[in-house]
Amino acid sequence: MSIAKMQKVMLIGMNRQKRLVIDLLQEMGVMQIEEIESLQTTAGAPYDAVISEYESAITFLMQTFPKVENGPVFGDCISYVEMKKCVKDVFKKKLARRVIVLERELANAREAENGLTSEMEKLLPWQELPLPLEYISSEHSVIYITGVIPKEKLHLLEGISSLQAAYELVHERGEDAYLIVAVSRKELEQVKEVLTNASFVPISLPVSPRTVKEELAEIRKALFEVRRRREEAMRELASISERVFELMLVHDYFMQRRSASAVASIPGATLYTFALSGWVKKKDIDRLKRRLSSQFPSSLLIELEPAEGEVAPVALENHPLVQPFESVTRIYGLPLYSEVDPTPLLSVFFIVFFGICIGDAGYGLALAIAAAILGWKIRDAGAKRLLRLLFYGGIATFAAGSILGGWFGFEPSSLPPFLGGVRDFFIRLRFIDPMRDTLKILVIALSMGFLQVIFGLSVSLYIKLRDGDYVSAIFDKLLWIIYLISLALFDVSKALFHGGEVRRISMYVFIASAALLVLTQGRGRKNLLLKFGSGVLSLYNTVGYLSDVLSYSRLLALGLTTSIIAMVVNLIAQMTKEGIPILGYIFMFLILVVGHIFNIAVNVLGSFIHSSRLQFVEFFSKFMEGGGEEFRPFKRDSKYLLIE
Repeated sequence: MSIAKMQKVMLIGMNRQKRLVIDLLQEMGVMQIEEIESLQTTAGAPYDAVISEYESAITFLMQTFPKVENGPVFGDCISYVEMKKCVKDVFKKKLARRVIVLERELANAREAENGLTSEMEKLLPWQELPLPLEYISSEHSVIYITGVIPKEKLHLLEGISSLQAAYELVHERGEDAYLIVAVSRKELEQVKEVLTNASFVPISLPVSPRTVKEELAEIRKALFEVRRRREEAMRELASISERVFELMLVHDYFMQRRSASAVASIPGATLYTFALSGWVKKKDIDRLKRRLSSQFPSSLLIELEPAEGEVAPVALENHPLVQPFESVTRIYGLPLYSEVDPTPLLSVFFIVFFGICIGDAGYGLALAIAAAILGWKIRDAGAKRLLRLLFYGGIATFAAGSILGGWFGFEPSSLPPFLGGVRDFFIRLRFIDPMRDTLKILVIALSMGFLQVIFGLSVSLYIKLRDGDYVSAIFDKLLWIIYLISLALFDVSKALFHGGEVRRISMYVFIASAALLVLTQGRGRKNLLLKFGSGVLSLYNTVGYLSDVLSYSRLLALGLTTSIIAMVVNLIAQMTKEGIPILGYIFMFLILVVGHIFNIAVNVLGSFIHSSRLQFVEFFSKFMEGGGEEFRPFKRDSKYLLIE
C-alpha cells in the first residue's frame, strides 16, 4: 500500500525488429516511454482521419439510438488476437463512411422537410384562390396584392372601391383575415396607403404556373418522398447500429496503432539499432527482461540512474479494499514520488466522516443497495471504483445512522404499537440523539478532527525521519505534536479526569514544549533577536491548528441538515395524507419517494464534497505537497472495448 518503486531504463534493439519489440511493449503495458506524447501529433497523423471518421460514426449512432450506449455491446471484452482477425474484414465494409453519408442525408432531408413544411403552411390559407400563382405575380394593368389584415380593421378597406380597387376575403384564421386585393396600376400608391393604415401585411406567394391547390399537392408529394428517404436512412442506420461493436473494434485498433506509430517514429540510436528510454516499475523489470531475452535475444534493457532533477512518475498500489479511495486522492492530485501515498491513510477518516455527514441508517442502506446494483452492471473500471466507494459510504452511513437513530427521518419512538419489537430494537441501537445531544456530537466531531490533524503531523514526522532530516523532524513536527496534545489534555482534563495529576503534568509539558518551540522555530535566522522573535510568532500557528480542528464541526451541521430535511419530508407527506381524502395516500407516497430520493442525492454529494475537503485542506496540508506525474505505461489503450 504505497507508491510503486520506479526504475529508469533504456531499451536497445535492432532496427529490423523495432516494430515487433514495440508490439511486445504495447502488449505487456509495463513501460512508460519518453517523448511519446510529443510525437503523437505528427507520427499519428496517418491514423487521425480514420479514427476521427469512426469516432464521428459511433457518436452519431449513440446519439440517434440510445440503446447503443446502454446495450450489451458497450464495454464488451475481446482478446487482441480476435481483434486483429476482425479489423481487416470490418474495415473493408466501410461502415463508418456509410454512417457519415447517411447522417448527411438525414440532415439534408430534415432541412428539405422543414422548407417544404414552411412553404405549405404559407400556402394553406390561399388554397381557395382559383388563379395560377404566376398570373397573380405578373405585371398587368390590374395588379394583385395578397396579404393579411386584422379582422377588426376590415371596415377600413370599404373606401378602396372608389379608387378603382376591390378585395376578396380568401381565408380566416383566428383574428386574421387573408385577402387578395385587385387594384388599377394608376391607383396603386393610394391603395397601398389605405392598406398600410389598416395594418395590412403583404405576403409574397411563389411564382408557379399551378394554382395553390396544385402547388400544395406537389409539396405533399415532395414531403412524402423526403420522409420516405429519411425513413430508409433511419432503417439502414438502425441496422448498422446493431453492428456498432465492429465500429468500436476498428476505432480502438487504430488508436493502438497510432500509439505504436508514435513510438516507432522515435529516432534510432544508430544506423542499425534503436533506443527507447522510459520508466518501469521495479517489480516488472525481471518479467520484461525475460520476455525480451526470449523473443529478441539481441535486445538489451539497461537500468539507469535518473538525471539530476528528474522526477519519477507516480503509480499508486493499494489493496483492492483501499483502491476505491484513490478516487479521492486523484481529485486532489497525485503525490510526488518522494512523498507517501495518502490513500490508505485517509480511507478510515473519509468513510467515517461520510457516514456521519448523512447520519441516516435508511439512507445508508438505500445508498449501499443502489451502489451495489450499479457496480454489478457497469464495467468501466473508474466508475466501478467510485461505486464501490459509495457502497462503503452506504455501509458507514448505515452504521452511523443506527447509532444516531435516524431511519428515513422517522423517530423510532413514533412507530405504531404493532411494530413494538422493531421500535424497541431501534431504540436500543441508538446511543446518541442528534436533536438532544447536539453538543456531544460536536465534541465527537472535533475530537476526530484533532485526531486526524495529529495523525497528519505524525505522517510528516515519519517522512522527515525516513529522509534523514532529523532536526526538522524533532523541532518542526514532534515538538508541535507534543505541544498540541498537551494543550488538548490540559483543556479537557478537568472534564475527563477532574483535573488532578493529568492536568498538572499536561500543563508542565505544554509550557516546556512551547518554550522549546520559541527557542527552535527561528533557528534559520542569523540574528539572535530575530531567532527569538520568529520563535514567539510561531506560536501563532496554534490558531491555524485550532481553525483546522473547528472545520470538522461541519460534520455536525451536515448530519443535522440531513435529519431535519428528512423529517420535513415526512411531515409534509403526513399533512398531505390528512388534508386530501383518498388521493392523499397517493400524494403522500409520491412526496415520500421524491423527497427522500432528492435528500439522499443532495446529501451524498454534499457528504462526498465536505469529507473530501477535510482531507485536502486539513489533512494533506500537514505532509503532502502533491503535483506528481501519473505513470502512463505504453499499452493497448481503448475507448470502447476492454482488450484482454
